[in-house]
Amino acid sequence: MDLQSDINGIELAVKIRRIDKSATIVFVTSHSELAPLVFKHKVEAMDYIVKDSPPLEIERDVISCITLAYQRFLDGKHSKDRFFTLKTGDQIYNILYDDILYFESSVSMRNKVLLHTINSIIEFRGYINDVSDLELPFFRCHQSFLININKIQNVDKTNREVHMINGEAIPIAIRKMTSLLKCMRAK
Repeated sequence: MDLQSDINGIELAVKIRRIDKSATIVFVTSHSELAPLVFKHKVEAMDYIVKDSPPLEIERDVISCITLAYQRFLDGKHSKDRFFTLKTGDQIYNILYDDILYFESSVSMRNKVLLHTINSIIEFRGYINDVSDLELPFFRCHQSFLININKIQNVDKTNREVHMINGEAIPIAIRKMTSLLKCMRAK
């Protein structure tokens, strides 16, 4: 709890929880009297290990937390809900694939990518090639766009455009039209 800093362990846990909703937080402290504060601030800690406990008990509890956190990680990695993890500055985003409409190369800055979700646009450093290896449901339909085929409303073959569920039109490269239609049929 006492980090010998201008911030204490509870405040740090609150900040971590704001940045990463699925982070595993374990308190290891000699301040057993502060345990109720963990619940008051709703940081959802996995455990509260008191240093005054016997060393073997502390070791057992730490190993138990690591094992459980790792198992939850594996379970989440293989669950049907998949996430795109993105770091921008001091923020970490875990965005459900299902919330992503498309990725776009920034027109104004060469080393920026715009991630379009249902509710927002997140800009991050990188290139469209950095995300183009994402597997289905994502498809690189143009040199500047990677789309989520599950978010397509319709395909306009005449104008070579994909209309997304939010009404936006995304261009399709001539050589990508057949592959896109094949992927859409396969889903």
